[in-house]
Amino acid sequence: MEPGRSSWCSIVPEYLLREVAENKEASSEVRMAAEKTIEEGRDLFTRFTIDSGMVGEIAGKTIPVTFDGKPPPALRLERFIWTANGNKTLPGTICLEDAGTFCLEDQPYTTQVDEVKAVYHRLKHIYDFFYLVFNWRLFDNDGNQLHVSINYGHNCMNAYWNGSQIILGQGSPAGLTGFYTADDVLAHELTHGIISQTSGLNYRDETGALSEHLADVFAVLYKQRRNRENEASEASWVIGESLFPEGNRSHKVKPQYSADGYPTDEWIIPGAKGADCYLNPKRTAWNTYWAPAYLRSLAEPKSTSPPQVVRYSKYEKLKYDNGGVHHNSGIPNFAFYTAAIEARGAAWAGVGKVWFRAMTDPKLRSDSSFADFAALTISWAEREYPHLKDAIVKGWGVVGVTPTPRVD
Repeated sequence: MEPGRSSWCSIVPEYLLREVAENKEASSEVRMAAEKTIEEGRDLFTRFTIDSGMVGEIAGKTIPVTFDGKPPPALRLERFIWTANGNKTLPGTICLEDAGTFCLEDQPYTTQVDEVKAVYHRLKHIYDFFYLVFNWRLFDNDGNQLHVSINYGHNCMNAYWNGSQIILGQGSPAGLTGFYTADDVLAHELTHGIISQTSGLNYRDETGALSEHLADVFAVLYKQRRNRENEASEASWVIGESLFPEGNRSHKVKPQYSADGYPTDEWIIPGAKGADCYLNPKRTAWNTYWAPAYLRSLAEPKSTSPPQVVRYSKYEKLKYDNGGVHHNSGIPNFAFYTAAIEARGAAWAGVGKVWFRAMTDPKLRSDSSFADFAALTISWAEREYPHLKDAIVKGWGVVGVTPTPRVD
């Protein structure tokens, strides 16, 4: 496994940012932020494919953020929060270490105290989720340090896992913002950390799409458990909705009907919400490539912009997005959603456990396909969760993935 390549990921796909950057109807501010985010993402990828090692200093003591391509081991949960202060130096300046000592006094970045605290506490909640639900200690089940750098880049609208730590972009008020509040984004990136220290799924083509799928699944499951959503059919299945400022969301009035029964014109009301309005599925000057206001939906992959595919027969190997890792992840995402709905109950307590077993199974290899992973989920269901097998088989069948176990 090459930590810089197989472990690298971003939650916002570059092709989406590119379309925003080239959208002449969008504001110059959000277009510039999208363009800058693309540049900074490519720069990060280049740096960490060459050298994944980073160090920082705490009270004059050098602290490694990577150790042979992975976070340093720890006997218990250790969290380190850094700030890049809108620059591109990593890990940045230490703000908070796990002992609970704030390093913010008399520093120019004291305005970031709330952001630091938010990330610090969210990491504990996500760590507890994986430990209490799946009996797993991040990242390789031996315990590791968690390092997060906030406020990376100028108006950078993305979040990354670089093989050793999470990097949260500064965000742009004209586009995506508040990455430090998006705990589903944090859970998504931490899941990539688990993947990088278990199977090491290559972040390209179908295997990369599988990696994105798994990160999406556990981001959603974490959020469902946090919100006590104990029935899959009534739970939220979207990721990244908190990144969209409310004022930048568009809605439209529910259609009125004329005397002859035909709907009248629908008026766009930017920022409106409530019982009389719903999210606008059409494109507006601001949200041409951001409507609806979330990054991905496991329940409706086609609702994203651009739409994800949901059938394996529609799988596309793209010339961008590392071969289509975000685009094609809609296929297993919808399979999981279908299985969860069919199984009923809390997804994180049912099919989610099967998916976690399969994700951390030593038989999952760096080049595994959708079919390989599907076979592992069915195998685990047969062994430990027989009541879930039919639902899981249906999920994979709906998207057209035929489980084909690897013959070793």
